[in-house]
Amino acid sequence: MAQTFTRADFLRFKQAPKSPIPTPPGGDNLEKYTGAWTFETAAHLLRRTTFGSTLQQLKDAADSDLDTLMDQLFDTLPLPDEPINFNLEDDPIVPLGSSWINQLYVARDADPEFAQQQIIARTRSLRAWIMQTIFKSGINIREKMTLFWHNHFVTELSIVRDPNFVYNYIHTLRQNALGNFKELVGLITIDPAMLVYLNGNQNNQNAPNENYARELFELFTIGKGDLAGPNDYTTFTEDDVVAAAKVLTGWRDQGFGGRDGGVAGSQFIRPLHDRSNKEFSHRFNNTVITNQFENEYLALIDMIFDQE
Repeated sequence: MAQTFTRADFLRFKQAPKSPIPTPPGGDNLEKYTGAWTFETAAHLLRRTTFGSTLQQLKDAADSDLDTLMDQLFDTLPLPDEPINFNLEDDPIVPLGSSWINQLYVARDADPEFAQQQIIARTRSLRAWIMQTIFKSGINIREKMTLFWHNHFVTELSIVRDPNFVYNYIHTLRQNALGNFKELVGLITIDPAMLVYLNGNQNNQNAPNENYARELFELFTIGKGDLAGPNDYTTFTEDDVVAAAKVLTGWRDQGFGGRDGGVAGSQFIRPLHDRSNKEFSHRFNNTVITNQFENEYLALIDMIFDQE
């Protein structure tokens, strides 16, 4: 019988055996690595922290030392230039070669066909800009961490449907890629792209929407533990999701599709906010969050991060 190869088998076929990568200290041990510094260890580090390092970059890293390479990886890079209109010649708002960030769109009711072309052109520009920024990042961890946070705080351009919103979201991730996690959670909670993606922009006192509140607990912060009882997931309960959704009522995205001057942002509308006391379960020490209007979401995040 003929031997069957999977794609993975094919890609590994006849590869020279590699030296084993030293196992780093396990568990929560953050002691500095003191093992051998070889081409393999340098390449392993760069594969985890950068994109597409060249052979010469790998050789240079191996010829250097761990401290020098770590300094290079965590060096502060300037922020990339904004994406530009690179191929929509007839754009009456943004000339070729100029940035379209926070610029207006052609009104759909005035010219729906061109308005769609404009969205498509800016979407292509955004995607090209993302890849170009990655290609130019060199030996630096920032773009890898930006992608990491994008995978953690997921949004999708196909659902958000505004490249300007998605640019603003990526810009926030990049600026905070190596910063404080708690602060980043706060920024993402009222980010306009996230408000659209998880329906936070529909959340109001008369019809609370639980999508973001649930993801905030389950995926973005404390995680869903074992089922400890009816609607009790050890780390939070269904009642906590309901209370958190009420805390987050009243937030709306601003500037979608070029409205409000085109600047991507969020705004808090007081009449849409639930002003009642929000009572949380024993999983959060029976905390009660009182009405604080636009600052109330910060009290929610404080409560979450007070958990051990």
